[in-house]
Amino acid sequence: ACLTIILVMVIPLFEIWTFPQSDYSLQTWVNRISNSIQDGRAGDAVAELRLMEVFYSRYSHWPYAACVGRETTIDGVRDFVCDPSGVVDLSSWQPDRSAPPRASSSLRVHTETFMVAFNMHTPYQLKSGLAIATILFIVFIMIFSSLALSSVVTELAVRPLERMLTTVQKIASTVFKFSAEVCETDDEEADIESSNEMKLLEKVVQKLAIVADLQTAKHIQATEDMRDEDIGILSMMQGKNVVDEQKALAQARKSCAAPRKRALAPTMRLEDFGVS
Repeated sequence: ACLTIILVMVIPLFEIWTFPQSDYSLQTWVNRISNSIQDGRAGDAVAELRLMEVFYSRYSHWPYAACVGRETTIDGVRDFVCDPSGVVDLSSWQPDRSAPPRASSSLRVHTETFMVAFNMHTPYQLKSGLAIATILFIVFIMIFSSLALSSVVTELAVRPLERMLTTVQKIASTVFKFSAEVCETDDEEADIESSNEMKLLEKVVQKLAIVADLQTAKHIQATEDMRDEDIGILSMMQGKNVVDEQKALAQARKSCAAPRKRALAPTMRLEDFGVS
């Protein structure tokens, strides 16, 4: 949101010093002089040309040429062709300021019969420079925003994840040692430092599953040689009374092994049915 606000508020500031996008003074002067020429007032047209030159003397653009001619259309583009043998002679007006060094810096404003060319070299240069400054400003803002976002993501996500993975590595070393003792195996220890974190976490879960399965096994070893403390610890680990469960299991085995007595059928005599 801050990036959007900065771009929306700052970028338009670069257009303050550029040539106005809607400057109607150029066309207004040309229309005024064109009316004088159409009325055949050549002296008034030359006088207005001098007034126009004085008016633009305080600006960075100015008129440097004027001619009478006709408007044409070439390939769909409106253009103007000067006619030296026009009805009005404007040769008495000589501009004090020069033409632009490049033809692309010239702006031709005309009516159907009259045209004035303006030197727009300085405004175009300023506009191009400000466009470059705008691009550089946007690039700078994007780089700064990317670095700020990267710093925030690193602080909120990457570093906690690194701490978690470091803790996983420490726990893994303990779990692997404990699992080796419980399972009584002589396997080589895993290379914790060079292992992938996800694979290492998977191995830790597998080892914990093995340890939990061994500790919660239903078949309990004989407890005759154990002390009361050992039996109590074993009962706490399994969450039940080991001695009582062994007695119940032994009683169930005895009941299953004892032979069952067959029920004797009653002796029936023929006299009970009226037969002698």
